[in-house]
Amino acid sequence: MAAVGLEDGARIAVVGAGPAGAAFASSLLTAVRAFGRQAEVVLFDADASDRRALPVLLDLKTRCRLASLGAVITADNAPFALRGLIVHGAGRSAFIAPPNGGLWSLDTPARSGRDLVKRLLLDAAIARGATVRSATVESIEPMPLGEQRLRSSGRTETFQCVVGAFGVQSPLSDEWLHGRYRAPPVRLAWHARVSCPHHHDAMMRLVLAPTPAIEAIAFIPLGHGRASLLAIGRDTSLEQIHAIEAIARLLRDGVLPSRLDLDSPGPTRVTLGAGITKSLFAPGQLTIGAAAHSHLVDPGIYPAIASATRSARLLFTLGERALFNDKLALLQDDLTRHAALQPRFLRHARRAGPLAPELLASLSDGRQRSSEGLSILGFGQLAALKTLQKLFWTGLRHTVGRLFRGPKRMDSPPSPPRPLVYVLDDDPAQRDLLTTWLAGQGQRVRAFDSEFSLIEVAAEQPPRAIILDVVLKWMDGLTLCRLLREHPATRDTVLIAISNLARQSDMEAALKAGADAFFSKPIDFIRLARLLEPVRNMSDDNGRTKRPNSDEATDLSAEGDSLPEGFF
Repeated sequence: MAAVGLEDGARIAVVGAGPAGAAFASSLLTAVRAFGRQAEVVLFDADASDRRALPVLLDLKTRCRLASLGAVITADNAPFALRGLIVHGAGRSAFIAPPNGGLWSLDTPARSGRDLVKRLLLDAAIARGATVRSATVESIEPMPLGEQRLRSSGRTETFQCVVGAFGVQSPLSDEWLHGRYRAPPVRLAWHARVSCPHHHDAMMRLVLAPTPAIEAIAFIPLGHGRASLLAIGRDTSLEQIHAIEAIARLLRDGVLPSRLDLDSPGPTRVTLGAGITKSLFAPGQLTIGAAAHSHLVDPGIYPAIASATRSARLLFTLGERALFNDKLALLQDDLTRHAALQPRFLRHARRAGPLAPELLASLSDGRQRSSEGLSILGFGQLAALKTLQKLFWTGLRHTVGRLFRGPKRMDSPPSPPRPLVYVLDDDPAQRDLLTTWLAGQGQRVRAFDSEFSLIEVAAEQPPRAIILDVVLKWMDGLTLCRLLREHPATRDTVLIAISNLARQSDMEAALKAGADAFFSKPIDFIRLARLLEPVRNMSDDNGRTKRPNSDEATDLSAEGDSLPEGFF
C-alpha cells in the first residue's frame, strides 16, 4: 500500500514524551523509513521523573507491542512475575488467574516502571531519528493551510501536525483542539512504596470499598520485599488519614501482608475514564494516550501504546485528508468508549459488596481479548458491558436482601491464654518506662512502636488491655481506638489513652472514641495500677476482663491522686 498521507519531509511535534508520545514517534518513523520517506519528529519532554508513579503492569500482548517498537523488557529491567490476583470485598475473597503468557510488574527502587518504559521507548525513537527537547510547550496556534505554530521556552516553530500526548494536568488543556477538549476526570489517590521483607508471595490484591472514603486499594508486589500500594478516593476530599485508616483495617483483618512499612507516602492523582471532546481530532492536531482515555483500575500501559501506534499508522497513510478523522475516530472509539465505563465499574462493585469478588472471578477466564476489554489490574479481559450489567443486578439484589436480613453479628474470638497488656508509644523513653513499670506490677507486657504492628498482633492475639498514645506516626490514637473497638477480637479489651494534653475536651474525645480511660502525662501510676488490677489478678480461665463503665472511666480519668515522693 503506498503512503498517501504526510508530505515527504513533514514536521510533526509530539507534546509529551511519556510512553504514548515515545511510542507514537517510534511507530511513525518506522513507517516512514519502511516507505523510503522522510519526516522530522520532535518530542517535547517537560515531564520530570516521578517516584510516586504507579508500577507498570506488562502482559504478553503489551510486551510484544513494546518489542515491536524496539523497547524490549529484559532481566536487566528487573520485571517481577505475578502469580495471581486476589479480589477482596466485604469480607469475601476470590482468586483470578494471570492471563495467558503471564503478567509482570515493573518498578525499581531508583526509577518507576513508567520511567523505565519511557526511557526504552525514547531510546528506540531516537535511534529511528526522533529529536527530544527538554522544553515546556507554552502555546499552539493554528495557521493557514492547517499548519500549527508552537511556542516553547521562547522558541517559535511551525509544524504540519501537533500530537497531544501530555498529561491530564497540562496547562494546554484549556485551548487544546481549539477549545473543544476536556481532559479525562481525575480522582484523588494516595500512593506509597511499601517495604515488606517478610512477604515473599507474588499475589496482587485488589480491595473493593474498604472504607466509606476509599473506592479501592491496590497492592502490587514488586519483588525483593517491595510493593506498591494505591488507595483511590471516592471523591475529591481524600486525605492521608483516610488511606491510613483503611490500611490499618486491612492489616487488622489480615488482608494485607504483615510487618509492612510505608516509604515515601503521599497524594497523587489517577485519571478516571475518557476525555470529553467534540472530536479527538482537529486540523493539524490529534490526541493520544492518557490525555484521551485511561483505565482507572488498570495501570497497564497497553491502551496508551495501542492508541499511539494506531494514530501513527493512520497519520502516515491518510495524513490530513478528511478520511483520516473518520478512520481514526472509529479505531479510537473502542478505547474511549470502554474507558468511559470505568467509573461505573467501581460504583457497581461497591454496591455488590461481598458478592463482587466471586462474580468478577467467574467472568474472568484469563484469555487475551482486544483492547476494549475491561481489565482488572491487568488480570483477565472482561466484557465490559456484560460485567457492568451483572455487577449492577448483583448489587441491587444484595442491597435489597440486606434490608431484610439485618446486620450480621460477629462472635468474639476466644480469650487469650493469659492476661496480656500491650503498650503503643512511638517515644522510646515513654514506651520503656511503661513497659518496665507494668512488668514490675506482674503484668505480661508487650511493647510496640508502630500502630500497624499492634493492629496485626491484636487481631491474632487479643490482649486484656492496650495502653496507647494519642499522637502516633501515621494515625491519631482516637482513630485507632475506634478501629480496635469495632473489631470482635478487641471489642472487650480495656483501652487506655495517654496524652501530653490535659484538657477536659481531650478526655471526652478519647472516651467518645472508645477508650475506657484517659491519662495525661506524666502518668499517674497509682490510678493506672488501680485500673489494671483486674487484669493483673486474672487467671488463665477467668474469661474476659470486665471493662469499666463510662462513669468508672470518667472517675478514673478525673481523679487527682498523685504519686508519692520517691515512688520510683
